[in-house]
Amino acid sequence: MILNWVEGFEINVRIENGAAVISANREGLLSLANHLKSLAEEPPGTLGLIIDKFHPSVMGFRSERWTTPPWYDILTHSDLAILDRLPIQPVVQMIDNVERNHKLGMLFECNVSNGRLLVCTSRLGEILDRPEVRWFTKCLLEYANSPEFQPSETISETAFDNIFN
Repeated sequence: MILNWVEGFEINVRIENGAAVISANREGLLSLANHLKSLAEEPPGTLGLIIDKFHPSVMGFRSERWTTPPWYDILTHSDLAILDRLPIQPVVQMIDNVERNHKLGMLFECNVSNGRLLVCTSRLGEILDRPEVRWFTKCLLEYANSPEFQPSETISETAFDNIFN
């Protein structure tokens, strides 16, 4: 999003009786109107990743705590899970924009009923021709078959179903 201010703009904001009152000259009103229009038409998308790089599921997949090139194809083939109001802390979380501010999970784990789940929302099967995706998949499978795979959080079947509906 590009914000352009009209030359000579003046915008003043004051609080009157608990309400914000905005006054502006012509250039200020044009600038403000353009900014509001941009926000309404093009809300910013997501803002990058937070990766728990010390979590055993991804420790073998060389990465930082933020987005790096090996994540590109994995992310562009993902449908992120909205985990708002759930006790789950994603291993790989997409930072949402400030308007929505959802807790978006690409990789997370939890207990549901008597089962343990490792959930990756990326469609890895579509991109297995890429070496980084094959390595990432290998790391996930090894972790899921290891004694270390012990999710700490438990959610109900209904809560789990609601993640994907």
